Amino acid sequence: MEARTLCKRLRGFTHFPYVNRGKMSLEDVVNTAAELGCDHVMLVSDFKRRPGRLEILDLDLNATLSLFISVARLEKFKWLKKKRITVVGRSEVARRLYEAFGQNAMWVRGDGESLKKEGRVVFVDAQNTVLEFFDEGVQMILLKIRGAKLF
Repeated sequence: MEARTLCKRLRGFTHFPYVNRGKMSLEDVVNTAAELGCDHVMLVSDFKRRPGRLEILDLDLNATLSLFISVARLEKFKWLKKKRITVVGRSEVARRLYEAFGQNAMWVRGDGESLKKEGRVVFVDAQNTVLEFFDEGVQMILLKIRGAKLF
């Protein structure tokens, strides 16, 4: 799995703008995000030619969350119907994801197994080892969290 494929799937799930960074500096990425009306940037970095890190930065280039990941499941889909994203989880990781999703999201503190079947759901388990993306009960993306840094 390449990082670009994961980014495109995340774009299809979140409806966030997607920009291929290429050789752009972080400042250029942040400026582009600001022009597009975003207040956070989500970066996916490669490790040994596979997605290895998902990082969320605010527009002042302050990292708020860094997840060391591996992709366990990545369903092929293009674009999901626009719906509000529900972030489910008790952890600080869940809260940071909710903040990054902004006005397009709501946060449910808890385990919320039953919520996985309702709309678009991003689920973080209590141990911060799994990050799951569901649409109407169907798991679209499954990321294993190998480590998390909160800033």
